[in-house]
Amino acid sequence: MGDSAFVGKGVTIGENSVIGAYAVVTKDVEPNTIVAGNPARPVGSINPDDISTRKHLFTGAVPYSEFETSMARESLSDNSFISWLLAMVFRR
Repeated sequence: MGDSAFVGKGVTIGENSVIGAYAVVTKDVEPNTIVAGNPARPVGSINPDDISTRKHLFTGAVPYSEFETSMARESLSDNSFISWLLAMVFRR
């Protein structure tokens, strides 16, 4: 649902539908439909087979603790006493 969109009382929004910003929805919206405008009119459709969910994004992902450890190693790989000392002596 877009920013500042208005949906009238008793209006049903179908599953997987998208409401554009500032749209004024006065009639029911069918499932898998994109609506926009004042009054809101269908401007496109969504293929339900192409929809990915957050669950699909994280399938087979590494646990967060492993991710955090690898990111810390990567970001601190250039850290050393010499680089700290140089940073203290030659401040920017």
